[in-house]
Amino acid sequence: MESASEMAAGACRATGDEILVAGLFTPRAAADGGRQPLVVAVSPTRVYLLRRRSCDDGPEDALALAHTFDRRRLAATIHTRRDGRTLTLEDTWTGERFELVGARTPEAHVTATMHALSDLHELAS
Repeated sequence: MESASEMAAGACRATGDEILVAGLFTPRAAADGGRQPLVVAVSPTRVYLLRRRSCDDGPEDALALAHTFDRRRLAATIHTRRDGRTLTLEDTWTGERFELVGARTPEAHVTATMHALSDLHELAS
């Protein structure tokens, strides 16, 4: 597992933006049935979803941009459930929505990522 600074540095290289924190999440449901982990990277103005590149696309540890949110129009909701914490990210203009489950290891940096979104999140039961 990567350290917090290594994950943020990888996200910075992939986005070209200043990354405050990055954490590892898994989509709660995926249309193709896949559950490839995503890195949620938080910058002062944007939130990025990044995927690990496959070996054919470049270095294994490199990240590829999957989606970008403008923080000014992002609603983030944190749900605490018996099976773990979920993070819902929704673009308030387009309605695009991602439901993500936080990885359950300390090296995933889920708590720090959720704290970085705390200025715009709602806690849900």
